[in-house]
Amino acid sequence: MRSLLYALLSCCFLSAPARAALARHQSPEQLARIATVVIHGKVMAQEPGEDRAAHLRVLRTNVQVLESWKGAAPSVVTVQQIGSIQGRALVNIPGDAHFTPGEEVILFLKAGVGPQKGAFFLLGFAQGKYSVNHDGKGAHLEHDLTDLTLRGGTAGPVAPSTLEELRARVQLGGAR
Repeated sequence: MRSLLYALLSCCFLSAPARAALARHQSPEQLARIATVVIHGKVMAQEPGEDRAAHLRVLRTNVQVLESWKGAAPSVVTVQQIGSIQGRALVNIPGDAHFTPGEEVILFLKAGVGPQKGAFFLLGFAQGKYSVNHDGKGAHLEHDLTDLTLRGGTAGPVAPSTLEELRARVQLGGAR
């Protein structure tokens, strides 16, 4: 019996770690309902830092607000995520959103309170970020959910593909 227990424990500890996060599926309407602010913005810069209140290494991404779809947002919001930059490599939680300077984004955010006041936090891991891409036909959305496994929740309609469609769904979710 003891050797069986050791064998099972060995399998657990020697197996390759999973590289995906598990999250409850949330539609844009659901995210809009719980968000403090929903913004259309442009990523300016990303820098490592420390959240002393939570004793964590964090990434702080500054986003210039082009338009606020819900709530009152300052002209620049700082999105804080658990993670760091080691050399040139980004180290963060699997399933969380990645940001690139110059990238145009739609973000579903919750404002920090207490010692985290002034910071904003992305809702639903990568579900809370849409990238906006422009071509000759208008603005189209990309929703990168790499390393994110979605479970439960209501799937709702197909993911929005245009900026106008996402804005309408945010407003349906009670954004204004």
